[in-house]
Amino acid sequence: MNDQLKHLFDDDDVEVVSETQVSEAVRIQRLPTYEYESVDLTSQFKTPEGTMTLRPLQNKALKSCLDAQGGVLLLGCGVGKTLISFLLPEVMKAKRPLLLLPASLVEKTKAEFFSYEANFRIKLPEIFSYERLSRRTAQQYLTKLKPDLIIADEAHHLKSIDSTRTGRLGKYLVNNPSCKFVVMSGTLFNKSVADFAHLADWALEEGSPVPNNHRDVEVFDLVLTGEANGYQYQQFNPMMEWGSSPREAVFNRLNATKGVVLTTDEAVPASLRVIKLKGEVPEELQTAINKCFESGVMSDVLKGMDLDFDIDAVNASQHLWDDTDQFALRALGQMLSGCLYYWEWPDSTPDDEWLLARKEWRRAVRIIREMDIENFDSPHIIETDFQKLPQDIVDAFGKSRNKWFEVKHRPEPPRKSVWVSEYMLDYVQAWVDEQTTPYIIWVDGVQLGDKLSERLGITYYGAGATLPSTAEPCIMSIRSHGTGKNLQAWHVNLVVGAVADPSIWEQMIARTHRNGQEADEVLVYTFNHSIFGSSFGRAYKQAKVVSDTTGQPQRIVYADSLSRRL
Repeated sequence: MNDQLKHLFDDDDVEVVSETQVSEAVRIQRLPTYEYESVDLTSQFKTPEGTMTLRPLQNKALKSCLDAQGGVLLLGCGVGKTLISFLLPEVMKAKRPLLLLPASLVEKTKAEFFSYEANFRIKLPEIFSYERLSRRTAQQYLTKLKPDLIIADEAHHLKSIDSTRTGRLGKYLVNNPSCKFVVMSGTLFNKSVADFAHLADWALEEGSPVPNNHRDVEVFDLVLTGEANGYQYQQFNPMMEWGSSPREAVFNRLNATKGVVLTTDEAVPASLRVIKLKGEVPEELQTAINKCFESGVMSDVLKGMDLDFDIDAVNASQHLWDDTDQFALRALGQMLSGCLYYWEWPDSTPDDEWLLARKEWRRAVRIIREMDIENFDSPHIIETDFQKLPQDIVDAFGKSRNKWFEVKHRPEPPRKSVWVSEYMLDYVQAWVDEQTTPYIIWVDGVQLGDKLSERLGITYYGAGATLPSTAEPCIMSIRSHGTGKNLQAWHVNLVVGAVADPSIWEQMIARTHRNGQEADEVLVYTFNHSIFGSSFGRAYKQAKVVSDTTGQPQRIVYADSLSRRL
């Protein structure tokens, strides 16, 4: 691990002796070329009764991780990562393997193990969720288990180097350098090389084919998106030995690095079509939104509209949006979907004392976490064990903590919603009336899901809901069911929301557009007016960068696309 990342997690105060170093672009350009020799490991791990065989990409992933003693597997959805995670401990001869997963996939993964166990000689590894990794007990758990191989599936859950879970994992890997590390995800590279630069460093160390510090990561990002200046292009220039364009150069470098495996072909037989539905924002709603952006006041959205709402309660929630930019980020998507959320303070009077105390204490916690004090790596621990911190820190932030503890027992006010327009519900109703086969309507927000369920008479599946085993018209939460689920029984989708994150699109579409899909074509409908179209455009632009750079096909890029009116 490089010194710039290591100091964030190391326990020992060891003086770092810097040597004359080449730039990151030069280091990466000079990495050895890895040439994978095709192998089939099926017979090595197959049971006498087994009938399954490993796919070429699975073989490549296993052999490359073995050769590198770690791995960065940028594998698309539906290529068999679960079986790879079961076979990696056998291939790498790990004695105490640990598999990290989102909590929502733990039971599904355990169930799949038994079907694979009949075909391959594998053992169920210890499984731990990312959510549990954020709890206080995770520190003791890692110390007790002392894994010698950690496999992080859906590793985009570790993309934030500032999160508690990522910090704990990084600290363990630094303090246990013999532990091998493999990361897998279909959406590991999302908006920035920074999404996985630290993970590649932990897995491959000096063999990582991406920069290992923030400054060089930013240079790579700007060059890949075409937004770099002349000096930044000059810094990147050594990489151009690998290709005729920056994206081609990074792709070729990744693809020729030991321990890195890319999905480089479209593996799903079913074709894919994205259909953009042209709609219009009602003049009344658009006028109200324009007034809001002129003044920056949330309640201006609702003035002059024939709605049943408490304007004093809405005004009392104005602190949720510090300025017009914050308003745009949080509220515009809600309003254009028809629903605006706010806090309902008693008597429409905000509890300013509670708000200020919470704000100041959160600031104190953020500063303390940045100090990287042993055993104080989460907000919960800092709050509950505050008196065990060094005395100078207790003295500096004790006042903020005391003020917060005086008011923290006060309940957060309930969230309320006001429907500013039902025009989107009407659009969805018109689309539903055209459908002749079961479909999924994807939404981001409980209120919208419940409202559509009431309007259409079909079930909304939110967090924790058990999905139907056979295809039926339904509404699903993007956050709860847009990753990790096999929904190939459906092949028609409608997305109702402003989604600008390319990884969310990739994961969500892959629920139905995946191997095993029996329909000839998967259809994904999305709205193309106002923020819905601009959000899709931003997602497409970044997905194109990911596709060109990693060779990993992105569904919204290679899908056939057309537009139509309802």
